[in-house]
Amino acid sequence: MIGAGLAGAFVAWFASRAGWAVTVLERDQPASGASGAAVGALHPLTGMRLSLREDNLSGFRLTRDVIAQVLPAHHVTRGGVLRLACKPAQATLWAARCRDFEPELATWLDRDACLRLEPRLAADVQGAAWIPQGMFVDVPALVTHLLVAADARVVAATSAVEIDESGDSVRVVVDDGSGATRHAVRATAVVVTTGADAPAPLTGVDLPTAPYKGELALFRGFTPPALPLNHRGYVVGRPDGSTLVGVLDSHPPFHDPGTAAVREGLLERLHAIFQPDGSPELVTRWHGVRPAMRNREPWAGRATGHDRTWICTGFGGRGLLIGAITARRVVEELTASLP
Repeated sequence: MIGAGLAGAFVAWFASRAGWAVTVLERDQPASGASGAAVGALHPLTGMRLSLREDNLSGFRLTRDVIAQVLPAHHVTRGGVLRLACKPAQATLWAARCRDFEPELATWLDRDACLRLEPRLAADVQGAAWIPQGMFVDVPALVTHLLVAADARVVAATSAVEIDESGDSVRVVVDDGSGATRHAVRATAVVVTTGADAPAPLTGVDLPTAPYKGELALFRGFTPPALPLNHRGYVVGRPDGSTLVGVLDSHPPFHDPGTAAVREGLLERLHAIFQPDGSPELVTRWHGVRPAMRNREPWAGRATGHDRTWICTGFGGRGLLIGAITARRVVEELTASLP
């Protein structure tokens, strides 16, 4: 495995269950990239049209089952999520969509019903889709527990710089950053799960990514919302009384320092849906750049021109939702293809 983010951890776990011994090479530390800068929202209804896609629903169920097997309960916050509609046309569409859903999947709440749950919603909020099965997961903790459950050997602070297939094995040239001569390790097969910040060590393979930046900020100074809120980002209260604001941004540059403009942008996202009862104080901010293909579908399968190298990457903002089901498919294909 190359990459110890969420995708790599899911692949490692399913590979271990299929009987493979797994070694994971990680340029930094597990969950140090995009997976360490994730709100961790898990529910099947994504997009501004509240679309119910089969892979999202199947992925939600599988991810939920995996979490139940590997992640201690204190790393999961259950209780649902309010997906807010802030325009009349969107409210009309979502209300109609919710009538087609089973109540346990989603129910439409008008503005008055929403205000009874959270009186501090912004004036533009028209209503919300209440998703009772929605939950929030500590993604770095999930990565760690998946790797432990897979009994994976994790080699941190080590970059894979070249992949060379020869005969019945794959030669991976690695660099531990110590200045020593690069050396090689051999494996039966390789799965590349590197993110947007770590170029894949493959030649002749074009990954046409359109990166997204996951931006997170922790605020204090006001009472958190009574329920997790979602509208082009998340506003989530934490047990310690702080509030997490998380957004996805597709506009470069992706590595802005914590400037006043960045802080104001996060505050704008907060105030767009919520009226704090105090003065928000920024405690900390962090981000990670996640890869996405231009069609917003992940790349999952054998690498072009390779026999023993697979790629599993490009989830954009859906890594937690469909990472498990995609990883399982990759492992099934790999296992069926190799002795």
